[in-house]
Amino acid sequence: MAIDEGTPFGLEVDHSGPTLTVYLWGDLDAAHAPTLEPRVTASLARATTNLVLDVAAVTFCDSFGLRSFVALNDVATARNISLRIQDPTRSLRRLFLVTGLDQVLSIYGTAT
Repeated sequence: MAIDEGTPFGLEVDHSGPTLTVYLWGDLDAAHAPTLEPRVTASLARATTNLVLDVAAVTFCDSFGLRSFVALNDVATARNISLRIQDPTRSLRRLFLVTGLDQVLSIYGTAT
């Protein structure tokens, strides 16, 4: 994955077998979050059984970003796809905890 640090937000999709991994970087905010759900949903194939959102390089997340995670969780659940949030930063993990989304989303990996 090649992260363009000059880009305020980006994503790269890797579809390997039954797993769709989406690498996110930059600011997941009001300006960029609305593009996340349609782009990921369009990438889901019928054979997809696992969706991994790698958020290790997300530098900022606001309520629009959180809403995108919830919406993608709903899409995954409706399609019987397992959604996993991978490697959140300490601040993103804290945001999940404070909002209670750590009880709704499957979050994996340790924050550094």
